[in-house]
Amino acid sequence: TQVMVVLISLLNMAIFATAEYTGVYTLFSTYVGMGDSAAAIVLILAFTTLGYTTYGGLRVSILTDQLQGSAALLLTVVAAITLAATFSKESVEESLEGTNFTPSFEVNEFVTGAYVVGYSTMFTLPLSLTCATIFSEAWWARAWAATDEKALKKGALFGAVITFLVVTFWGMVGVLVAWSGIPAPDFNLVAFYPFLLDRDSLLVDSGIAVLMVLLATIMAEGVIDSLMNGIGASVSGALDSYLTEEQAKKHSLSIGRACVVVLNIPIIIVSLQQYDILSLFLLGNMITICCFFPLFLGFFPNVQFLQRNMSDWIFPVNFVGSLIILAVYGAIDFGSVGEGLKFAFWLNANYEYEYFLVAILGTVFWTGILLVISEVFGLGNEKASMEVVDAKVAEKTDDI
Repeated sequence: TQVMVVLISLLNMAIFATAEYTGVYTLFSTYVGMGDSAAAIVLILAFTTLGYTTYGGLRVSILTDQLQGSAALLLTVVAAITLAATFSKESVEESLEGTNFTPSFEVNEFVTGAYVVGYSTMFTLPLSLTCATIFSEAWWARAWAATDEKALKKGALFGAVITFLVVTFWGMVGVLVAWSGIPAPDFNLVAFYPFLLDRDSLLVDSGIAVLMVLLATIMAEGVIDSLMNGIGASVSGALDSYLTEEQAKKHSLSIGRACVVVLNIPIIIVSLQQYDILSLFLLGNMITICCFFPLFLGFFPNVQFLQRNMSDWIFPVNFVGSLIILAVYGAIDFGSVGEGLKFAFWLNANYEYEYFLVAILGTVFWTGILLVISEVFGLGNEKASMEVVDAKVAEKTDDI
C-alpha cells in the first residue's frame, strides 16, 4: 500500500507540475509573443526553482511562498484597481468596433453559472481539490512543519482567506468576460482579455501587461517549488522504510533530491507540448478520486473496525475496482471502454459531474465491500494500523 500511495502521489504531483510549466509556456509563447522561444523561460524557471529548493529545502520554499504570496496579493490589488478604472461598457464597445463581435452585456446562465456545467463544478471542483491535495506531499509537508496545532490552524485560516479573495477576484474577471461578450479564443488566457481592450493583440506592451505576466509567473513558481519539495519528501520518506537508520541519514535525502531533478526532465518535455491545462488537471484529479476513500479513512485511527480490517491489499484492489466501474460506465455512455475512459480522464474539460460521481461512489463502494469481506473472513489483523501515510515522511520534513 505504501509503495502504491507514494507512486500515485508522485504521479499526481508530476502532473500538476506539468500543468504549471505548461501554463508558463503558454503565457510567454502567446501573451508575450515569444513563440517556441518561450521554452527558454520554462528552463530558467525550472533551474531556478530546482536550485533554491535543492539548496534550502522546505525552509526556503516556505520563505519564498511568503514572498510570492505577498507579491501575488499586491499585484492582484493593482490589477483590481486597474480593472475598476479602465473596464466599462464604453471601453468594451470601442475595443470591439470594426470586428465581427458584438458586446452582449447580458446576465444569462453562462454569467450566473445557473446551468448544468455551473452546478456540476460546485461538486466536481471541491471533490477534485480535496482528493488531489490528500495525495500531494507538497501540502502535507507544510502541515507537518507547523510549530504547533495553533500555528497550523492560524496559518490555514489566513491562507484560506487570502486564497478565497484572490481566486474570487480572478473568477469574477472571467464573469466579466462572459457578461460583456469579449471574445476569448484561448480559454487558458481568459483572465488577461479585460486588460487588453485598447490593444490590437495579446502581446505585452504596457505596464499592466507586464504586471500580469509577473503575477502569473510568481504564482506558478510558488506552486512548482512546493511540488518539487513534495516529490523529494515522498521519495526520501519512502526510502527510509527500506534503509537502515545510518543509510537513511547518509543517502535518502540526496536520492530524493536526485529524483526531483530526474523527474523534471519528462515533466518539462511534456509541458512544452502545450497540452490543455484543464485536461492535465483532470487526469490527476480522476486518478486520485478513484483511490481516495481508503486513504481518507486514515483520518479515523480510533475506529476499531477500520484498524482491524484496513489491510495492505485493500488499497490496490479498491483502485482497480474503481477503474473497472468507471470503465463500465464509460462503455455504457460512449459504447466503448476506451472512449469512455478517454473522456473521463482527459476530454471532460467542463468537469461534468457524472464521471466524478461514478468515480467517488466506486471507491466508496469497493472500500466498504472489501472491509466487510475482511471482517467476515478474518483477513484483517487485530494489530493492523492505518499505514496509508508514512509517518517517516513527516520526520524528513525538517531535514528537507
